[in-house]
Amino acid sequence: MNSKALELNETEKEALNFKKLAELEKEKIPTIQTIISKENLSKNIIDMLCYLELKIDQFKNSAYNPSIIDWMKTTEELVTRENKLSLADHLGPMSGWPINRKMELPKVSRMRDAVSRKMEKCMHPDGTEQPQRDEYHYPVVSMALAPLIRCDIQLIEYILLKAISLCNPTVHGLSEHGQTIIAKERQQFSDVLLDHCLRNRSYGPSRFVELLGIISVLVRQQRLQKDIHIYHISPIISKFPFSVQFLDEIMYS
Repeated sequence: MNSKALELNETEKEALNFKKLAELEKEKIPTIQTIISKENLSKNIIDMLCYLELKIDQFKNSAYNPSIIDWMKTTEELVTRENKLSLADHLGPMSGWPINRKMELPKVSRMRDAVSRKMEKCMHPDGTEQPQRDEYHYPVVSMALAPLIRCDIQLIEYILLKAISLCNPTVHGLSEHGQTIIAKERQQFSDVLLDHCLRNRSYGPSRFVELLGIISVLVRQQRLQKDIHIYHISPIISKFPFSVQFLDEIMYS
């Protein structure tokens, strides 16, 4: 209510309630409320993740070649150190990649491109395939490719699913505070993925469930890869003159 719009006589203007109303209006600070719609919020998150994915692709294909000292660092040291993504812009792409010239692959993530091209291969940024199909651990390394190809996953779906998978609050060793933060992030990315499916698929809810079902495959793959590392790879690298600390921390967690 605007007190100045009231028609009052002199006696009414001296009333205590009127004076209080006038004082409150003087104390009011004008504010501008910006309402961000759910659609805009989802778009902002998707744009952020797509930009991050682009920078990661550039970094993987860059001329950055870490020294052996990086392999000796702990997981905490790697996570808390200075972000190195900007080195991709400074160093530029690795010369001579891809090595395998028989396959013309674009200058984006070749691992992701192999999924988009329905190729059941584990492609590295240099264009090589590793492991080879006849190696014993190939089925484990490539087991996530089949469901991704089968569901014809699209770029935004892939990026959001990766964000959801990485934000795993059940990782061993996380503090209660850390679990709360990561669980909140995972829920946010899940909400965006659901919103994206509802807006872009005629069968949005079932598509959302189909994509989340791939996470169980990734969890199983993770466990199998840890078993392979512990029983097959670890005995080999234990003979090295240095230890790969961050890898041991991940595989034995």
